[in-house]
Amino acid sequence: PTRTGYAFGGWYTDEELTEPYIFTTVVTGNVTLNAKWTAQVTETPDGGGTVYPTPTPTPAAGEEKGLLINGKQGHADITSTTDGKGRKVTTVTIDWNKDNQTLAGDSQGTVLEIEADAESDVLAAELSMELLKALIDRGGKIQLRTAFASYAIDASLLDLEALLEQLGPNVRAKDAVVRIEIAPSNDRIVRLLRERAEVGDFQVIAPPVHFAVWVKAGDLGIEANNFAAYVERTISIPNGVNRRLMSTGVVIDPDGTVRHIPTRMLVNNGIYAGAMNNLTNSDYALIGYKAAFDDMKGHWASSAVLDMGSRLIIEGIGERLFAPDRSIKRAEFAAILVRALGLGQNTQAGIGNFSDVREGEWYAGAIGTAYEYGLIGGFEDGTFRPNDDVTREQAMMMIANAMRWTGLTDKADAGADPLSGFPDAAQASAWAETSLNKGLATGILSGTPKGELAPGTKLTRAQAAVMVQRLLKESGLI
Repeated sequence: PTRTGYAFGGWYTDEELTEPYIFTTVVTGNVTLNAKWTAQVTETPDGGGTVYPTPTPTPAAGEEKGLLINGKQGHADITSTTDGKGRKVTTVTIDWNKDNQTLAGDSQGTVLEIEADAESDVLAAELSMELLKALIDRGGKIQLRTAFASYAIDASLLDLEALLEQLGPNVRAKDAVVRIEIAPSNDRIVRLLRERAEVGDFQVIAPPVHFAVWVKAGDLGIEANNFAAYVERTISIPNGVNRRLMSTGVVIDPDGTVRHIPTRMLVNNGIYAGAMNNLTNSDYALIGYKAAFDDMKGHWASSAVLDMGSRLIIEGIGERLFAPDRSIKRAEFAAILVRALGLGQNTQAGIGNFSDVREGEWYAGAIGTAYEYGLIGGFEDGTFRPNDDVTREQAMMMIANAMRWTGLTDKADAGADPLSGFPDAAQASAWAETSLNKGLATGILSGTPKGELAPGTKLTRAQAAVMVQRLLKESGLI
């Protein structure tokens, strides 16, 4: 059989395409076979990176596109243009004069859904500041959806006053417009990702997508990149690409750095996608990577270690080894936690707040970011002691601080006192008791095989991987 743009990979007996059909098998009844198709990779002229093509779905007959307000058709001016790259750009401008009465009658939780037709390459939604304020007052959310990606943001995360202030002192709210956009990433980002894939030995499962929020007033414009809480966006896995290959979503920084973003798999109407949560806008993609460590075979933490490794959160020590039972340094654990949360690097914050964190050290950026987001604290003498082994209670303190960002705080603050049930509870430091209770209440932290908590014991690399994986799972991020 043939299929344009795809390579035939044989016949399989299961829909997951894991059991090849053996043609010498004696057939005694009807047999259903499934063809395996693999999207042929596209190579750009200047390199050997691989990016899978994204097929264009066909919209259902009579399917409405545009604006929905709480599931009802809204009023919007929808225009389609072609940009300088030949891309179809769909812009949806919401008519506040017609929809303000609709919003006035809505209760809390208003949802604006903006959807592009299947042929659109770029989708942009434009909202007036008046409309945005009305959404904020109602705890509203804005959702954009294209054939290849989606973006959902709480209106409250768009700080009106701060955005206007950045535009300039003479800009009035009524003159400003918020533009939210989903678009394929530019050629430079595609090239950088391909180059990193070659070096990092990972596959690009879905090509990169740029998510952006702009505030504009006349010729003035600024991009809102940072948010006070996680914002979710999805990228669809192209047809013909085995979804099991996806290990995580990544963000591609302007300098070409590729880093993990908390990602979970979801399916909607038979279309699989990676749902990524992060605190910034940027360029995102889905990748596939399979970590392998020779010393993890049969180890109790093997599943967590391989999962965290495949998500680019943890690394080995070289020679395909992980050293699971070795202790872990405070700097190493802080760096793992920063990567797990999808955060970048802030070297200046590290060297500026701890006397023993120096510029040029591999951990300076991670420690700076951990400090910036309130994940870590130092000692009374102004040091961080990056090369000291981290204890179980110190690690749990950092994770408890991370819960504020992942949304686990409410669940952890249930008021229970599981710590008191351990025979060595008195050994816990007073400053760590609240964090230990949070860890035990959420299942992130558990006792030792001897039934003890061992709060002052050195944390192992395997335990670190398990605790971080539990944090992400309990938070619903993976």
